[in-house]
Amino acid sequence: MPNVVPPSDGVEAPTVPNLGSPQTTTRQLINIPPKVGLNGGNWGWNPHPQSNHNICIYIYIPMETLNIQGVLNEIWELGYINMKTKQITLPRFSVHMKGRIEPFCKFMIDYYNTHPDEERFEFFFTLYDGFREHSEPSEKPTFVKVLESEKSILEPYKGRGSAGEPGRFFHPVHLKDIFPYFCLPIVTWCKHYNDPHTLLIPDYEMISHNYISIKKEVDDVDISWENKIPKLFWRSNIHGLGYYAYDKEAMIGESGKKPRCQRKMLVDYSSSDGDGWLDASPSRSTKKEEMLKYKYLISCDGEVVNYSSNVWIMYSQSVMFRIKSHYIQWYFKDLKEWVHYIPIQPDLSDLKEKYEWALSHDEECKSIAMNGREFMKQLNYENILKNYRLE
Repeated sequence: MPNVVPPSDGVEAPTVPNLGSPQTTTRQLINIPPKVGLNGGNWGWNPHPQSNHNICIYIYIPMETLNIQGVLNEIWELGYINMKTKQITLPRFSVHMKGRIEPFCKFMIDYYNTHPDEERFEFFFTLYDGFREHSEPSEKPTFVKVLESEKSILEPYKGRGSAGEPGRFFHPVHLKDIFPYFCLPIVTWCKHYNDPHTLLIPDYEMISHNYISIKKEVDDVDISWENKIPKLFWRSNIHGLGYYAYDKEAMIGESGKKPRCQRKMLVDYSSSDGDGWLDASPSRSTKKEEMLKYKYLISCDGEVVNYSSNVWIMYSQSVMFRIKSHYIQWYFKDLKEWVHYIPIQPDLSDLKEKYEWALSHDEECKSIAMNGREFMKQLNYENILKNYRLE
């Protein structure tokens, strides 16, 4: 295990997993103070040179190309991982460092131990919910490789996150169709559906084994399909960015109406309709036991994909009405509309039509609900490692 010098500001350093010995390398060994050894050659964290994380751990560090280091300097939310040399460089800044870096590393290790034939071994990564967050959908993106001599093209894409944190990568609206990409692919939990330069891994809740307890909670409180109320129901908090592509009432321009996020659109729809077929309200306290009283449960993205709700709704005996967006996660390629869930357009334009269909097709809806449940039953860590490949 590498030696760790505790941070001077008292912040607890992340746990360093035992990741094995690095392969033999002739590259330079640098930054090894006299009192900090490699302790048998195991590898660990390599802090970004200008990182806010006061973690002083020294390892074998290959002298990377300027291009890789340049990306890390420009886009602070990105880190770097090399599974061949067993090297990881932490992002310069991430609000999710403490809770997500260890399960991320463990999954990558387990994945490469399970699939030693995997040819790709070098990536950038982000610990945020996905890459290109808060960016408008693009039907026909143009991909532009970022060169060292032209890195100024990244300036409009640099922004601050929801908590005001620096170093985030966002597409401005007027550049929604221009997709800069880098010298290495990015691994993340969620991406735009048409971004081939970003690779998906199972989301942090799955690889942290959180879904085990979520499924157990559903099993404890769920009721049979026949005893559920035939009504559309949604409860969660309102967050996420609004997109002009989805909110048809919005107008681009300083004087135009800003787009609402899909959750706000859903709540507004519910409050404006007096028929009572849709019950959608913001809430942080509604329990699953209450929501599972209803046959038709809505899944609506927040910042990006609605990770845990997709799992517990499909695992339940209710049917999922999934509001589509431009974000996808690792198992979406295996989900089928009208087999595992009922699809809803991103602008909600067909929501009532699909509800009316469900009312008149009760057996078909029950079958969709049961298909979704069976799909989620087989999603566990062991099956994922065996069957999933990076793509």
